[in-house]
Amino acid sequence: MSGVYPCYENQFTIDVTGGDGSTASNNKSIADMESFSVSIDGNVEEWNPYDTEGWTRRLVTGKAITVSVSGKRNVGDDGNDYIESIATKTGADCSTTLTWNFPSGAVLVMPCVINVTEWGAGDSRSVAPLAFDAMSDGKASFLPALSGFTVAAVAGTSATGDTKVTVTALNQGDTLAYKKNPSGIPNAATTSTAYSGTSMTSGTATTISSCVSGDVIEVVEFNASGKAVASGRITLTPAMIKS
Repeated sequence: MSGVYPCYENQFTIDVTGGDGSTASNNKSIADMESFSVSIDGNVEEWNPYDTEGWTRRLVTGKAITVSVSGKRNVGDDGNDYIESIATKTGADCSTTLTWNFPSGAVLVMPCVINVTEWGAGDSRSVAPLAFDAMSDGKASFLPALSGFTVAAVAGTSATGDTKVTVTALNQGDTLAYKKNPSGIPNAATTSTAYSGTSMTSGTATTISSCVSGDVIEVVEFNASGKAVASGRITLTPAMIKS
């Protein structure tokens, strides 16, 4: 991606089992959250050696992240209910994993403790609030966005609705797979097995059937270990589809 973006394109999920976030079905979004802020606390050590002639030296020796989220109480939403259920708990019952999906495709996976800071109280005509801090508990993992490449598409030559898509892999020996109208954004943790796309050959036009204008074709490149290393998308226009 490039350029500016609205904050709502950041999306968060919480592991409602208190787990490590590795099971996708356990990671739920939290409905009706309105705002979030992020605080990064770096532990900085200072010392003043003779050879710097009075200038202080510094080294960051530790990090902690707090994500503060606020919104409304939504009864029946899995993520919202889970946060509310922690309000009176202590100890390990407050431990879970927060996943932050950035618009670029980068992902932060953060083991954390949940501290509920607002719980249902307010003016008589206000909507009941729910707010919490997700405070890092140990090392968070940041998965950078994938490298990008160009996806080219032209109208197919056989059946109506066909399009031909061509991509050249960035690295020789890597494999390619595509999806039509994907539901998520791949990142550096995405594997070829989990992605489960349709294989295509680098540099060779691949015919994709039953396309309509507005369909999104996503292509992901995987290395020899099956890890995603690059991706690209194209939104089909009428000129790219056989009529």
